[in-house]
Amino acid sequence: MLKATRRMLDYFDQKGMRYHAEIDRTKSGKDIVTVTYTAHNLPQIRFRVIVDIDGRDVGIRVWSLCRAETRAQAVALIATLNELNNTYRWYRFYLDDDREAAADLDALVTSETIGPVVYELILRGVSIIDEAYPKMRRALLDD
Repeated sequence: MLKATRRMLDYFDQKGMRYHAEIDRTKSGKDIVTVTYTAHNLPQIRFRVIVDIDGRDVGIRVWSLCRAETRAQAVALIATLNELNNTYRWYRFYLDDDREAAADLDALVTSETIGPVVYELILRGVSIIDEAYPKMRRALLDD
């Protein structure tokens, strides 16, 4: 486990944040920590925190928020995701190659700030994604 990851997890422990104890590692040596939250509007938001090997930046990815089954739904969902990007800061919404809505962000951190910064960004993500989710679902129903 990277030193930066350990510092982040120590902070999570201090704050009582639950995360998956099994840390994944990418081929390039980055750590991936999974944090899962239950929200009001969707049963689960799974955040994947990717800690760079040098510990100076992190990426937070949230995949599979909802899926467009048809081309018409994909068009409607893309328009909604663009509106969300104009409404919310911090997270960027997009439609991936599998036609699934996703959100992500990247942040610069130091060994001293990694814990508090990632903790705050996850909490903001829960709020933003939970608020945005009904709009995404509505786009799929209105096609």
